[in-house]
Amino acid sequence: MTTSTQHVDHLVVGGGVMGSAAAWQLARRGRDVVLLERFAPGHAHGASHGTSRIYRTTYAEPEYLDLAQEALRLWREVEDETGTELLDVTGGVSHGRRDGAAERRSDAIGAAFAARGIEHEWLDPAA
Repeated sequence: MTTSTQHVDHLVVGGGVMGSAAAWQLARRGRDVVLLERFAPGHAHGASHGTSRIYRTTYAEPEYLDLAQEALRLWREVEDETGTELLDVTGGVSHGRRDGAAERRSDAIGAAFAARGIEHEWLDPAA
């Protein structure tokens, strides 16, 4: 029986969204990386399968909003590198009451958006 050994800088186990992102970033940095995935491409055995996912920026916490904006930039980079459209941002509506804690949260979200130049608008209940 003959065996062979391959030496790599990094071995990433799991080709879901996190494993794939890690392998992509390592490879972009010139590292020798192997990505192992148990299932074939397009499988329906994980949290990242299916034809739709939600991408949202309705966070009052600045660190979450910053991460969402960074993720969007990275989605666009991988699209440019692969020539494949992966994320179609269609917009969205978030709803809630404008009183007490909910109003303070809405105000915080609005302030976070304004600080980052994110286009948004407030609608009245009739709209």
